[in-house]
Amino acid sequence: MPGFSVDTKLFRELGELLVGRESTALVELIKNAYDADATKVTILGEGIAKANGRIIVTDNGVGMTETEFTEGFLRIAGRSKLGADRRSPWFQRRYTGEKGVGRLAAHKLARLIKIISRRWNGKDRDPVAGFPSDEIIDAAINWDKIEALDSINEIETSDAITLNSDSSFGRSSGTTLTLSPLRKQWTERDREQFVDEVATLTPPEVLVEPLRSTVAAAPPLLDKLNVRDELRPGGFEVSYAGDLALSESELPAEAESASWIIEIDCDKDKRRLRISVLPTRKTQAEFTNAESFVLNRKLEETDPLVGFQARLFQMSNGQWPKRYQGVRVYFEGFRVLPYGDSRDDWLQLDRDYRSRGHTELGRLRKRTGWDLPVGNDKEMLAIQGNTAFFGAVLITRSGADELEMLVNREGFIPSKQFDFITETVRLAIDLQVRLRYAATSEVKQARQITRDRQQRAAQRAASGQAPTAYNLRELHEVARQSLNNARLAISTGRAEDAEAEFVQLEENLLSAVELGDEVISEATMFRVVASLGLEHAAFIHEVRSPFPQCANA
Repeated sequence: MPGFSVDTKLFRELGELLVGRESTALVELIKNAYDADATKVTILGEGIAKANGRIIVTDNGVGMTETEFTEGFLRIAGRSKLGADRRSPWFQRRYTGEKGVGRLAAHKLARLIKIISRRWNGKDRDPVAGFPSDEIIDAAINWDKIEALDSINEIETSDAITLNSDSSFGRSSGTTLTLSPLRKQWTERDREQFVDEVATLTPPEVLVEPLRSTVAAAPPLLDKLNVRDELRPGGFEVSYAGDLALSESELPAEAESASWIIEIDCDKDKRRLRISVLPTRKTQAEFTNAESFVLNRKLEETDPLVGFQARLFQMSNGQWPKRYQGVRVYFEGFRVLPYGDSRDDWLQLDRDYRSRGHTELGRLRKRTGWDLPVGNDKEMLAIQGNTAFFGAVLITRSGADELEMLVNREGFIPSKQFDFITETVRLAIDLQVRLRYAATSEVKQARQITRDRQQRAAQRAASGQAPTAYNLRELHEVARQSLNNARLAISTGRAEDAEAEFVQLEENLLSAVELGDEVISEATMFRVVASLGLEHAAFIHEVRSPFPQCANA
């Protein structure tokens, strides 16, 4: 009977379709380790800039048997991880890998993959040593030999795939993948791009761990954020070594650099949305009127059934390190590209920053019945772009069961659930913009009033006289006149007129106290300016001294 035949070119076609870039390929291999109950994964790069470079991925998971390798690792689009609630054997993690993309990821990276895997024997896991093992497999897949064949059916009778198994005692379980030789020689730019994308592969701890007391000016909404859906928490750590090691300069900034903290908790079961916006201690010290706000609302029946959490740090006068700018999305603890990339504007922050104008924030104006802080027709001028934010949106499969990733693993297929997440995160950012504008606008108005007064005084003052000193002298004359008027009113029995003069005298004295503070500030500034002038003169003298002709010029 006639039947289908599949050309071995399928591996290359699927690899290019399902795995867009090297970082995506490594993420899929790391996900396989996570699904295998690993708590630690190491990515080692050796000679990646050379023709014979290699990448080694090592984990301490449960490993594979010979049967699991042939029916799992070698089966494309397998069903082993499909099901309503399929979970890993020990930590009971929701599976993240699917469609056999990990195998194609290996094809994307290298021409040959060698697999050494020690299988867990089912006994209890040791907290330090990990899973005990008594079986090992040694396998290899040569992609060049596979593609030299005409049909997939010919692979079984060729030596393109080798597999051996043996007993192994006294060693912990785990898997090591050696990818070599790499399909391309990595340039420095390739490495930098890779580091940019994997530095935030998992959420930075500062975004998910409890906030230090030195950061928040008030108790945060969330203590520790829920990163993954695992019934027996065990932690998961990814480290990079060799040519792929992350340098200290690539670590994120401290939370103390933030000006405001935004937190979101959308509870799917309770159908309740909570948003918290609070100033940091640094901001409250600068703007004493900065206030926090918590929105607590029951979700509407028309809202999608979705649950997620988020924490964002905002910086008012500066930018976060380039590698950490933007708001990233994490699904079961792994970053979903391209959300948060420098050229991705999924929250439309850069777009609104470029088109900002004198108007109230539209999202907040449409929700007038929500008892939100009062808006201002200039608040949109305070909108910032993605570079001012460093944040993570955390989604789990149980919280958003309708979300499906695109075929190339970069982004979600459009859906009501993701639209709701996007709108909610942007709503929280707009609330922060409103609170920040309210806190800073009063201070800016006060500074403007001071500048206007100084300017008027400078126009009336004599040359060389400080504006604040001139204002103090004027207040002195006005106060002396008020005192004389009060004495005259008392001597003639006009008590009400005397009281009015004393009230005016008190106001003038308070103004004098404020101006006294300004005089101190001005004196300090004059000393700084004088010091700069002397330093500049000394510098000019040193430059000209070796060249007498310059001094006479």
